[in-house]
Amino acid sequence: MTEISFERRQFTPEPVTRKPDEHVASASVAHAERAARVVLAIALIPNAVFLVRAWIPELLDHPILDRFLEQVSPLVVTGLVSDGLSFTPGQWPGWPVPQLALLLGAVTLWAAGTRRGALAVLAAPAAGVIGLAGVVVAVTTIAQGRMTDSATAALLGVLAAGLAARTAQKTLQATGAPRPKPVSGTGWLVLYLIVFILPLAVGRAIFGQSIGEESRRIVDASQAIGTDAMRMAALENEANLLLYAAGACVGVVIWAAVRLLPPWRGRSLVAPLAVGVLALGLGVTAVGGQAREATDDALAQLRDHPSVPGCQSWWRESDPEPSIHLTQGCIRAETYLGHRPTGTWTSPTTMGVSGVTTPEGTPITSSTASALYGDVLVVAAAGAPDVNGAAVTLLGLRLTDAQPSWQFQCAEAAPFTVRFAATSNEEPNAGRISFPDEPPSVVVGCPEGIVRLDPATGAGI
Repeated sequence: MTEISFERRQFTPEPVTRKPDEHVASASVAHAERAARVVLAIALIPNAVFLVRAWIPELLDHPILDRFLEQVSPLVVTGLVSDGLSFTPGQWPGWPVPQLALLLGAVTLWAAGTRRGALAVLAAPAAGVIGLAGVVVAVTTIAQGRMTDSATAALLGVLAAGLAARTAQKTLQATGAPRPKPVSGTGWLVLYLIVFILPLAVGRAIFGQSIGEESRRIVDASQAIGTDAMRMAALENEANLLLYAAGACVGVVIWAAVRLLPPWRGRSLVAPLAVGVLALGLGVTAVGGQAREATDDALAQLRDHPSVPGCQSWWRESDPEPSIHLTQGCIRAETYLGHRPTGTWTSPTTMGVSGVTTPEGTPITSSTASALYGDVLVVAAAGAPDVNGAAVTLLGLRLTDAQPSWQFQCAEAAPFTVRFAATSNEEPNAGRISFPDEPPSVVVGCPEGIVRLDPATGAGI
């Protein structure tokens, strides 16, 4: 009988090693993703700060922050402000580079993260275009002699160009890298919702532009007179809760859209699709509509409480909306186009008058005797710089730059009576009274007789 013997040996499995080319590809794609994140941050952060500064000016109003925005302004999208107006001198209306950098920065990061297939091929050319845009920013800044004002933008442009070149290089070396694990992005969405000012700024920019622009005017006025009494009025308004909710819904829609992008392997699309549709339909549409209505009510409340007691403000319906405001005790006139200041003028005498009547004897009891005719505000001024008194000068202030286009006085600067005929908003207490078939005119009662003036030119009619 044959004996069978057994020998115990310890089994050691062959080590699983990654192929050299796969290891190199994984390292390359990691480098590409890191560089792409920095490029996107360079494009995104100045725009995010600018968005909050432009639409919540009562919260982020500081000279250092304004200096930062001026330095990076060539990287900021002008469309973040109503009608694409420039917020700082360094912004160039129609300048496409910031939009291009934001779009291609996101495409580069997403395409580099796919790591395999036709989608990953998009990363290299997108990064190449970003690199070219960065060089254009630097060269344009130098060529226009704006290195003092926009040196930071030029340096960031050079940095973005270098990182974009690295992204393109490493992406081309990433062939064969393993597929990445799905990234949910939920953490970034939660951070966006927690940082209250970001959804609020988005909500104001989309659904509540008028309240953001009025906040800008109130902040400027409070700086001019050295008081913060009205500074936080717009931020404390209840309309901001709806504007925050609307901005939050916009963030959820963007998150859902990103989650629906390929690659789709290893994750469900049902949840982001359902959440995105709900946020778009219920949130953006319903809440956004309510936010617009609440903004109109809030704007009326703010305008009923002017930043400087005893003065007035005027708006002409347009998009963007031009306005003129009498501040600093009715000594200073300020004009705006939407949010943007367009001019100031300081009167040698106060534009607040008292004891004035119309030529027919109707008392003018409002703080100013004034009326808006198209692009000209006609206002009566007193004879003293700091004391409201009888009207002795009639001024025609331009709505475009606050400068006086004409002025009128009776003989020997005698006090006069005044009536504003055929205005768009009749108000007897302010002297805006019209009789049948009267043309737009300013009726002035001087001691020597009645004079009728053309409100646009100040010439006699």
